[in-house]
Amino acid sequence: MAPTNNKLKLGACVMILIGGMFGSAIFSLSGLTIANAGPASLISWFAAAPIMLLYGLLMAEMACYYPKSGGVYVFPAKAFRGEKGKFLAWLSCWSYIIGNFAAIAFSAIYVGVYLGAVFPEVANFQTPIAVASLLFVLVLNIIKVKRTGQINNIMVAVLIILMIIFVGVAISNSSFDVKNFVPFFGQGQAGAFGFVSMIPIALMSYSAIVAVAFMANEVDNPKKTIPRASFISIIVLAILYCLILFATLGIVTADYLSQNPDLEMIPLFAACANMVDRPWLTYIISFASVIALITTILVVVSLNAWAIQASAEDGVLPRAFSHKSKYGQPLIGLIITVIISAIICLFPNFVNEIVNLGVLFNIITIFIVVIALMFARKREKLPKNAFRVKGGAFWPILFLIVIVLCNISNILTSNLYLILIYTGVLLLIGIIIYWITRKNHI
Repeated sequence: MAPTNNKLKLGACVMILIGGMFGSAIFSLSGLTIANAGPASLISWFAAAPIMLLYGLLMAEMACYYPKSGGVYVFPAKAFRGEKGKFLAWLSCWSYIIGNFAAIAFSAIYVGVYLGAVFPEVANFQTPIAVASLLFVLVLNIIKVKRTGQINNIMVAVLIILMIIFVGVAISNSSFDVKNFVPFFGQGQAGAFGFVSMIPIALMSYSAIVAVAFMANEVDNPKKTIPRASFISIIVLAILYCLILFATLGIVTADYLSQNPDLEMIPLFAACANMVDRPWLTYIISFASVIALITTILVVVSLNAWAIQASAEDGVLPRAFSHKSKYGQPLIGLIITVIISAIICLFPNFVNEIVNLGVLFNIITIFIVVIALMFARKREKLPKNAFRVKGGAFWPILFLIVIVLCNISNILTSNLYLILIYTGVLLLIGIIIYWITRKNHI
């Protein structure tokens, strides 16, 4: 266990959550929401915040029951108990790991994409840049938790400042037109209710809200720090997201993106391109996007490593995978995560498909850990003054229903047959790994 003075305080936890959530989504996926819902996409991003805040708070309560890092494995293992607990914990962890591998690779590849948008000479080096980004994040994750937190704080602070500059310049620019917001509903390819179908995309941008809950052992006074950090970070980020989207919508419309499909995944760059009197703003967005991606990768790599660490300590993965660095970081888990993510980066044309598949696996993880919370409430007693989401089973069940409703249409309208095959194969691989390791008691 890390020394007390090395634990993450409230400020550091808030920055970790903001850094983990403030990633590629607002720089790329926001263009998809604009193209489909127009100005009403603001509702999508705002509505997604309280939904994911509820998830963060539920996991904050879970961290009070079991304040140990690797929560995505630890929570189900301890709540369900016994061999059933180990199996469901591994199923949760395996699903989580698959989703994270894709998310990490996607973000790393986009480091090169965003740099290439401003510096054409590096456009052909996306894969080397992606791998270099992963190695940089590996180094940051291996050093002391406190020092890593300080570096993350600096990057997140710079990122917020740069995006405030973007918002201020865009709104005050002559290219900004309030008429772009009329009609508010009905613009975009998905029609008047397109903002509803865009909520799942916005949800993805807040998915790292559980980061500090899943690394509870690294947090100082987790029973108070984790819920407070969840509240503060989601409020700050929801406001910032909506301001960025508002500034972009005033310049870039759904029709504009339809006519320029190559710009759909880089809407902020499209906004900068239309502000011809502010050419330097493009460089700011490029720099900000790279920082956002690095901070996101930093957090997700760490979460993945702790999940691998927890699985190895419980004997589901080889014990050698539980090896830590001299500063207590999950060294083998970090290395495995970076290597596999780097391999995925070698196939950039397939990353989007892998990410879409990862969404389904994330839903599996969410279901397992939220149901585990309901079991924990029946079997465990919360420490004195610990945080708890009031309302009994109402909020956990409501959250699961909302997650299904938000994602069911996208799943059904995609290549469902292919997704089910891939999901089945990957789940089977996970089950085989569990069966082999448990049988041999590695």
